[in-house]
Amino acid sequence: MQTKAQVRKQKDPKWIEAGKKANATRKKRLEEMQSSMKKNPTADEPSEENKAIEQPTAPSQHEEDTTKWHSTSVFSSNLSVKYGKTMQVTDFVDKPWVEKYRPSSLSQCIGGIIPYLKAYVKTGSMPAAFILYGEYGDGKTTSAKAFIRDFFVARGLFHREATFKDVTSASNITKEYEGIFPPALYVDASSFKGSESLVLEEVKERVHNFMRYSVGKWTKFVIIDEADRFGFAVQDAISSYIERYPNTRIIWITNYLDAIRDRIISRAAGGVFEYVKPEAKEVAKYLAEIAKEEHVRIKEATLLEIASKAPSVRDAVGLLQQKATLLKCEREK
Repeated sequence: MQTKAQVRKQKDPKWIEAGKKANATRKKRLEEMQSSMKKNPTADEPSEENKAIEQPTAPSQHEEDTTKWHSTSVFSSNLSVKYGKTMQVTDFVDKPWVEKYRPSSLSQCIGGIIPYLKAYVKTGSMPAAFILYGEYGDGKTTSAKAFIRDFFVARGLFHREATFKDVTSASNITKEYEGIFPPALYVDASSFKGSESLVLEEVKERVHNFMRYSVGKWTKFVIIDEADRFGFAVQDAISSYIERYPNTRIIWITNYLDAIRDRIISRAAGGVFEYVKPEAKEVAKYLAEIAKEEHVRIKEATLLEIASKAPSVRDAVGLLQQKATLLKCEREK
C-alpha cells in the first residue's frame, strides 16, 4: 500500500510525464530492435559449407556426474568446472532464456555493483542494511539472491549446488547447519493485497516471526522486493526491527530511491547502490555465453547491437532468444 504522499506524487504532472517518456523510449528501442531483425533475418547465416550448427562435444570424465542443477543455474559448462556438477538438458525444456539462464551465483552476474557484493561475501563485514535501486531488468533481485546464497555457501552451511530457494527453506544444508531455522526470508511487496492496515499487520507478523528466531552465530537476511509498493508505515515497522535484531540484514529493492524513507537510507549508509545497465561489451559477452550454450552461431556485431539497443539485460536476453529462433527457422527452410 502507498501513502497519500506517494499517491500525490504519482499524480504530479512532472512524475506522469517522466513515466510516459521512459515507457515511450523503451517501446521505441524494442521496436527498432525487432524491426532490425526482420530486415536482416539471415544476417548471421553461415556459409553453405559451414551451415550445420555445431554439435556439443562429448562430455569429459569430469562432466559425467549427472547430478541435476536447479533450473535457474546458468552456463552449465562454466559451472560444472567451478562446482563439479552439471545440468541435464531436460531441466530446460520450454523455459524462456531469461529464466533458463538466470544467475544463481555472483560469479555469473554482471555489473559494476557485483565486486562490492563479492567483497561482502568474502569478508563478512557489511552495513546494517542495503538499498538496491534502479531501472527494471538489470539484476537487482537476482544479484541480491545470489549474494545471500554465496554468503552461506562460502561459510560451509549449504552445499555448493544449493540455490537461494534452498537457503530460504533450509534444505541442501551441511551437517553444521542441521536443526537451525532458514537464515533468509524473501518478501515481495507486490504480493500483498488489502488496506494498508491489513498489509501492515501481515508484514509485521511475517518479518518479526522470522527475525526473532535465532540461527546461532550466523547472520540472517531479509529481502524486501518492490519496496516502493509499501507505504511509509510498513517501511517504518520493518526498519524498527533492525535495532532489535542487529544480526539480521535487510535488503531493500526498489525502482525509485525517493520512495524509501530517508531514515532507512541513512541507516543503510555504505550499502546504497544504484543499478544501471552494464556496458554494451559486457552484456554482449554475457549473451555470447548463452549463445554458446544453445549452440547458436551469431556474429559478435549482432550481439553487440542487441546489447546496445536493449533497454536492460533482461530485454537483451529476450531479444537474443528471438533472434536465435528466427535464425533457426531460416536455416531449416
